[in-house]
Amino acid sequence: MVLVGFTLFKEKILDGTKTQTIRKMRSRPFITGDTLHLYWKTRTPQCELLKITKAKEVFNLYVTFYDDRVKFERKTWKGIKELTAIEVNRIALKDGFDSAQEMSDWLYETHGTKDYGSIQLFQVIRW
Repeated sequence: MVLVGFTLFKEKILDGTKTQTIRKMRSRPFITGDTLHLYWKTRTPQCELLKITKAKEVFNLYVTFYDDRVKFERKTWKGIKELTAIEVNRIALKDGFDSAQEMSDWLYETHGTKDYGSIQLFQVIRW
């Protein structure tokens, strides 16, 4: 059982529009088949169980933050591949954002670093 907390997109989780989440790599990474307990606003009086589901797909996402953009890459059997704009947009829509730009802005605000060009490892967890 894995607890996953949310502070955005409650309605999209409940209506099934949001079918994934992007999380920084943890010491115990998510794996396909994990039972996910999706909670709204954990550790607050508004805490609420939204859904219990299974992780259907999990993959690593390498994110590089620059001053003017965010680059997304994914490991494939051929090596690390930069994602196309269409692929990034699909990830953004599944995650509840309205566009890739909105997702990039949010990631930069919450996880961006002052180390220009630093790569951070995230996981995409789909249910």
